[in-house]
Amino acid sequence: PKYTRLAIVHFDTLLASLEIVPALLETDPSAVELFDKMLMDRTRRMPDYAKKLHFVEGDPAAVLAVEYYGDSSAELDHKVEALRRQLIAENHHGAVVTLVDAAGQGDFWTIRKAGLGLLASDRGDLKAIEIIEDAAVPVERLAAYIEQVMGIVQGVGAGMSVYAHASAGCLHVRPLVNLKTEHGMRQYRQIAEQAVEAVLSFNGTTSGEHSEGILRGEFNERLFGPELMHAFREVKHLFDPHNQMNPNRIVDTPKMDDESLLRYGPSFGVPLEIVETRFDWSADFGVAGAVEMCNGAGECRKENMGVMCPSYMATHDERDSTRGRANMLRAAMMGLLGLDGMKDERVKDVLDLCLSCKACKSECPSSVDMARIKAEFMAQYYDTHGIPLRARIFANIHRLNELGSIFPPIANLGLNMPVISQVAANQMGIAPERQFPQLARQRFSQWWAKNKPIESRPALKQTPILLIDTFMEYNDPQMGKALAYLMARTGYELRAQRLPWQGCCG
Repeated sequence: PKYTRLAIVHFDTLLASLEIVPALLETDPSAVELFDKMLMDRTRRMPDYAKKLHFVEGDPAAVLAVEYYGDSSAELDHKVEALRRQLIAENHHGAVVTLVDAAGQGDFWTIRKAGLGLLASDRGDLKAIEIIEDAAVPVERLAAYIEQVMGIVQGVGAGMSVYAHASAGCLHVRPLVNLKTEHGMRQYRQIAEQAVEAVLSFNGTTSGEHSEGILRGEFNERLFGPELMHAFREVKHLFDPHNQMNPNRIVDTPKMDDESLLRYGPSFGVPLEIVETRFDWSADFGVAGAVEMCNGAGECRKENMGVMCPSYMATHDERDSTRGRANMLRAAMMGLLGLDGMKDERVKDVLDLCLSCKACKSECPSSVDMARIKAEFMAQYYDTHGIPLRARIFANIHRLNELGSIFPPIANLGLNMPVISQVAANQMGIAPERQFPQLARQRFSQWWAKNKPIESRPALKQTPILLIDTFMEYNDPQMGKALAYLMARTGYELRAQRLPWQGCCG
């Protein structure tokens, strides 16, 4: 469409937002999407996503995003005005925020697409599970269905989140369940069985979007009846007599709580969990908890926006994505790589191209911090295999630069010698074509002590502090000088210092 517009309609209760959907469909929107309070609360906790939630006013229980498209802006003005009239007719007086520009609408859709990951951002074993995620009912019965599901979930002592495709009667319902406990497994089955009966009583389907595959297969006979299920089996046998193509889907599926289907269950331990760690992982309930924050949504495989994940963008190989690394670490911790899995060379190889840029910590909806996990793994790995020369040199680059800065011209001459490049290639894995960073004749701290710029405008109250890192100090002081002059010209009194305990960069 040439033009699109989003109207974000606010509600005091979740059920009120669903009861009004049939009336909103009379205004001919292209989509009506739901956010509930739990999803908005999780979004506010994630800095990179919280700033995109500007279209929400106050603390509503739910919002509906009503989308229209047309051939002109005037046409969309008319449609949004018709929506407002319809809301008044339905006695709705909550806020309506209109998103006109592409950037604002893009922020909404970014959060909407990240909904699964945002709901999975809670630390610990209580997770938003896809038990009845995409059941669908006629829109006019949607509110009554969700009210019944809320009663089912609350009845077993669980919470839930609801979001997504209100206009299609297909909401993503995610109960919060701990599948690592027997109690959680009972909740899992109770919710599924009762919700299936509720769906059928409203003339709905157990899957309006993701198909009736292995998770919902146990209930397919209730949905389709024995005659259709018999036909399904005949078709399957006709085209796949040896049951080789995606077996045990749709027909002859295992029970939904069969532990062979579960990534984690009550009898699942983490045999190779790291006990003696370098970092404090208590907030994540251990290193395994930090790894388990990856729910497989695959935001790390995006290529058209953001930074995460730079190694995947370069190689397009799953193993070089944050998800691929998390899966490898998960396999190692579960003992699938042997008793020394958490010190295995194969895990190190998968982590090798991780740049430790921390883009995943900010851009992953679940805030998977692969840089921190990698640092923990490498510490454990080096405890067993020893620290190689390459790692020792890079870890002490600040000391080597300090030594070389005593006589920079001589040090630079040595760094440029072909024999040094060859040794670096053989012993450190540095490509011989790479040129080593040159040492400046004057360190930044020496220049600062004699040439600190004086602000040319009245000094501002704030005093920014410049922490001098290794490369500014020894290799590129011009960067620090430029910043110092800029701050002085704008009225800031800059303080610059290198901390006594500081390593390379902090």
